[in-house]
Amino acid sequence: SKRLLYGAYNFGAGELLFGQAYTPTSNYFYSNQVFAGDNNMLQGGQFWASRQPMVQLTMGNLKLAAIKQNTPAIGAGTVETLLPKLEASYNFKADQFFVDVFTGYQDYEVKGTAAGDIDIGSYVLGIGGGVNFGPIYFKAGVHMGENYGNYGGGGQLAAIQGTELRDVDNFGYLAVIGFKASDMLTVEGGYGYEENELDVAGSEAAEVENMYLNATINITKGFFIVPEIGLQNTKAAGAAEEPETFYLGAKWQINF
Repeated sequence: SKRLLYGAYNFGAGELLFGQAYTPTSNYFYSNQVFAGDNNMLQGGQFWASRQPMVQLTMGNLKLAAIKQNTPAIGAGTVETLLPKLEASYNFKADQFFVDVFTGYQDYEVKGTAAGDIDIGSYVLGIGGGVNFGPIYFKAGVHMGENYGNYGGGGQLAAIQGTELRDVDNFGYLAVIGFKASDMLTVEGGYGYEENELDVAGSEAAEVENMYLNATINITKGFFIVPEIGLQNTKAAGAAEEPETFYLGAKWQINF
């Protein structure tokens, strides 16, 4: 259950990383939502495919990575892979704003299914950024793709219907606004939305919608409290609208 385990070699013009770390597409934390174990709206507006074993090359603000694939079998078939998952990201940063762009792609084959031997391709494209207006900051991002569930980014898997493979269309976005009143207090609110829908006539999308308002209160160096109030709604594909989950709580954290 390791989170991070890697080594990196700096060769002057760049850095080469080997091991398990945040991938180029899963290294963005625009939100400071603390609900559900510091969720940060991951897979609920912010794309997230977790930390993975990989080889990553960093050249300035550009990252390129070859990553261990996520390969769930469907249709009781046998999985075969040829290439690793491939990802890239680029960050542009100025004094008052920043812009991030990222993409990822993977492809693997499942042999011996009801539809024969099938190729399952997955991809993600995303863009985001933020801007500061004195003590006020704003961050937002949007992403789209196909077969996130197979890729490792959450949502339902591609499915076999009859003798055909049905892909899943994915889309999500988030927006966050905050106000740093002082070094001791920052107030932040955010909204995120995620949907995935099987590419079949008449199908309905599975949806995740959440919003929150919190305050980060710095008691002393390394010790802070984050009271938070929020609302979350998760709707399964084809299901009736589910009751919204309202929550109110606080997080305490000490960094040693």
